[in-house]
Parts: sequence; structure tokens; C-alpha cells
Amino acid sequence: MSTGGFRTGVDLSTFAARMRAASDGIEALASDVPSAPDAGAATESISSLLATLVDAVSVLSLDAQEAAARLDASATSYDAADQGAVAALPALRD
Repeated sequence: MSTGGFRTGVDLSTFAARMRAASDGIEALASDVPSAPDAGAATESISSLLATLVDAVSVLSLDAQEAAARLDASATSYDAADQGAVAALPALRD
């Protein structure tokens, strides 16, 4: 990110986009959830385990979306702070 005379090596918007892409990739797999396998006496346990795993992955996807939103908000906040610093300290820009 570069703002006025200030420069950082971190681009929060890029990180946010990666988080969104990861979440979208997880959500795309939702339609491919396998049906419960025939595991004999363990079928019910295996089905329960798979359901728990699917729920956990869904939470992961939602968390990635939330992280992306927070990264975007932070990028906006930092940009505003940097712009304010550039305006307040014109002698340092030269």
C-alpha cells in the first residue's frame, strides 16, 4: 500500500481478496458433500462425524468472510489515517 509519502509492504485488500476466494472455494464444495457411507454398525457414527465436519467447514467459510470484511475495514481506516498524516505534515512530503 502506498499513500502519499508513506509506504508499507502490506496490502490488506489483497489479503481480504484471498480470504474471500478461500471462502468461495469452500462454499463451492458444499454441493459435493458425500452421502453417508454404508459402514455397517458404524454408519450412524460416521454420518454424525461427517455432519460435524461439514458444520465446522461452514463455520470456517463464514469466519473467512468476516476476516475479509475486517481486513477491508482496516485498509480503509489505515488509508484515511495516512491521508490525514500527509495533509497534516506537508513539510515531510518533500
